Amino acid sequence: MARIVCSPANTAPVFFAGHAYPTQSTAAMQIRTVDRKANSSEILMIRYLTGLLMLVSLSCAAAGQLEPLRGNAPTPGLSLEDLGHKVHTLQDYRGQVVLVNFWASWCGPCVVEMPSMQRLQNAMTGKPFTLLAVNVEESSGTVWKFAAKVQIQFPLLLDREGQTAYDWGIDLYPTSFLVDPQGRVQYVAYGPRNWDDPEMIQAIEGLLGTGMSEARK
Repeated sequence: MARIVCSPANTAPVFFAGHAYPTQSTAAMQIRTVDRKANSSEILMIRYLTGLLMLVSLSCAAAGQLEPLRGNAPTPGLSLEDLGHKVHTLQDYRGQVVLVNFWASWCGPCVVEMPSMQRLQNAMTGKPFTLLAVNVEESSGTVWKFAAKVQIQFPLLLDREGQTAYDWGIDLYPTSFLVDPQGRVQYVAYGPRNWDDPEMIQAIEGLLGTGMSEARK
């Protein structure tokens, strides 16, 4: 098994809210092998597949696209505390469109997309929309320090053991999902996005319209 992640090594910093963060382009995302017993041929194959995935991710990110999800697979569970110890579940937000974002503070592309996430949150004020940013496998202290440096008003949830990320099949950071008002995942985005792009807002408003139509039935 291997998890594809963006690595903070050997990267130039980006500046967000007056603070420098290590970062790198999506193309430079690297592998961490979860199974340390993987042999050299397995690692080479993983790297080859990772390269292919990066090409796909880059093309999608550049176009600002969301990938529609087909089928009727059940939405994975989500029940996590925020920094104030409040528990958030997807069920709490039934009737709203929810953007679920999986991220880490060491992941430069994750940090880079956060200002656009806040702008999206601002643009959707007064509408049934919620943004949940799930931090994966970092301590609450680390996330607190990060939160103190940035100006965001959406919940930062703590997936301390990484179980929720595993349940959602996360292999790449950042990965984001758009969940419709009925609690179904409709879109996925692998890699960073410009979340206040008109195409993104149009997709979200389309899900809001669908939810309203179904509620009237």
